[in-house]
Amino acid sequence: MSKKPKIYYKVVKADTLKSCLTLDEFAVQYKVGEWVKAPTRTKLFVFTNLDYAKSWTGLGWVENCNIYSCHVTNIGEYKWMMSIGWCFARNMRDLKKKIRSKKKIEFSDEQMVPAGTIFAGRVKLLEKMS
Repeated sequence: MSKKPKIYYKVVKADTLKSCLTLDEFAVQYKVGEWVKAPTRTKLFVFTNLDYAKSWTGLGWVENCNIYSCHVTNIGEYKWMMSIGWCFARNMRDLKKKIRSKKKIEFSDEQMVPAGTIFAGRVKLLEKMS
């Protein structure tokens, strides 16, 4: 008997189904019911449960976004993460130092990674949450 896939949660822009908090030219376009692959050498952010997604959207950082249930594949950790407008290291000098040293940056070191976030290689949106 096959195991039922775990449900995760993705926050996307309500009008376009693109990534939230990303400049439009770098945003990933999602489609309900279709697998979407992370761009080369990146991962896609998803939440481990609905409460984490609701908590993050309730902080006032994102507007006009919806939460979708989703399936994911290729869950992994990141050695470092930098995105337009977001830096998941203490500062740029710290990030450059970590990149040069190729040290793993522990998620606990990252003050800006939202609680309950995991990184996935592929995401399939399932259903809009009410």
